[in-house]
Amino acid sequence: MRVSIVLSRPLSHQHRNAKIYEKIGGCLNDVKPESIKPNDKVCLYSLRIDETLFGSIKKDDWNKQIGNTNNIVIVERSNTRTTKTMCFNEELRDAIDDLCDILSKWNDRLLSKYNEDPKVPCFNNIKDLLESTDNTVWEKIEKTAKKLGGLTDKEISAMGLFKLARNRGVHKGATLPRKIALERLDIASTTMSPICKQGLKKCIEVINYK
Repeated sequence: MRVSIVLSRPLSHQHRNAKIYEKIGGCLNDVKPESIKPNDKVCLYSLRIDETLFGSIKKDDWNKQIGNTNNIVIVERSNTRTTKTMCFNEELRDAIDDLCDILSKWNDRLLSKYNEDPKVPCFNNIKDLLESTDNTVWEKIEKTAKKLGGLTDKEISAMGLFKLARNRGVHKGATLPRKIALERLDIASTTMSPICKQGLKKCIEVINYK
């Protein structure tokens, strides 16, 4: 792990140590000094020295640097297996895209199953189907949705609002394993209502069943 200490403008007196960051994706996340391992690399910019192994820096020198409120420390982890590739905001955006993709696939199945019944008029797209104000159509939607994970009309409406507000039209194509899809749902759950999360979990059980 490499750590960079950058000379900055004085910080407020409430900071007792240098700020330590780890670069993850396009962001800098806070790091605790005790989390740095001996083989991780550090770069002390305020001392104008090159990147070096954290373990090669004397403890007194290190404590002096992190005790300087004018310093900023940037960490690069040596163990890439445990290093995240995206910061939280990037991961959140990626998780939302995955969930919108899962919902699109579930909607495709809903439309296909709905149109299988020769007794009802077919719809050309899911938008027209879900925007219908015909009670008979919605009764049919509810019956079809129950066969596709047991979704309710309230869950369908909540998921529709979620997708409308957040979907960027990014479709990844590949179907995520169920475990990963549920992890993506947990990451993005702060951006949705409980009923929306409940509906998306049911969609995952149908689409990401492996």
